[in-house]
Amino acid sequence: MPEVHIERQVTVEGDRHTAYQGWLQYVWEDGGGLGAATIIKQSDTEDSCIGMQRKVGGGIVEEITDAKQDELIAYSVVKGPFPVSEHNAWVHFETIDDKTTRIVWKCTIVPYWGLSWFLQWMVGTVFAKMLNHLQSCLATADK
Repeated sequence: MPEVHIERQVTVEGDRHTAYQGWLQYVWEDGGGLGAATIIKQSDTEDSCIGMQRKVGGGIVEEITDAKQDELIAYSVVKGPFPVSEHNAWVHFETIDDKTTRIVWKCTIVPYWGLSWFLQWMVGTVFAKMLNHLQSCLATADK
């Protein structure tokens, strides 16, 4: 099956550190406004989020596979009834200026036969909603 590539982005208030920590808190841990995620495994080391696993709606389990502080978080779906043979995502944090960061969320999936159009729409919509939630959370933080 062919790969499907999805990308969404948003500009948020705050430096890269604020955006990175906000994504971990408001999207990864809190579910991005789409219902609570459950952290089922903490990271492998104290100074990194690599290895952290969460369970989201439908019993899907995702795991952070790579991270570079304030620059990148990568994760994949490792278990659950998501109709793909592969799902890998990367969240990049790019400085615009000292008060603004662009977050670019990219994903590559290999959907089961016939589901490409639906999954491209669904995953793109979910990413956009979570990024909008994050943008709102960061805009009202400390105010």
